[in-house]
Amino acid sequence: MKIFTVKLNDLEFGYRLLPMFYYFLKIIKVRNIKKGIKYITLQEISKKISDGEHSHIKRNNKSGVRYLYGRNIKQGTIKGTINFDSISDYSYISLEDYTNFKRTHLIDNDVLISILGTIGNSAIYKKEYLGIIGIPRHIGRITLLNTCSY
Repeated sequence: MKIFTVKLNDLEFGYRLLPMFYYFLKIIKVRNIKKGIKYITLQEISKKISDGEHSHIKRNNKSGVRYLYGRNIKQGTIKGTINFDSISDYSYISLEDYTNFKRTHLIDNDVLISILGTIGNSAIYKKEYLGIIGIPRHIGRITLLNTCSY
């Protein structure tokens, strides 16, 4: 095994070290573009990218507006919105708190992504099936443009 040092001013790319897979992905992207594959950014098709409420909101297990946990988002569905363990799951917030904390609000067809625990699970919110639901900071939210066909 060899150990070596490099002076900071000997580095290229604005003093950043870029891993090899970065270059590999750039090469693949260039090849795909030449083949006619279109690349877009999430920003190009999104109206809003954020997460839920960061403040602590008191929960209860009896009634109010359903308030999700990241674990409720699994394999394209939002689990536990109708049947859930009401003994261990404090899964509601008051309507007053829901009204006051705007970051909890969802819009129909919002893409929800778990960003804590099991990261990356996603689902689409449909109000007609799920009713009004609030989200905490542990769930990412992407509101797509109405013109988005993806």
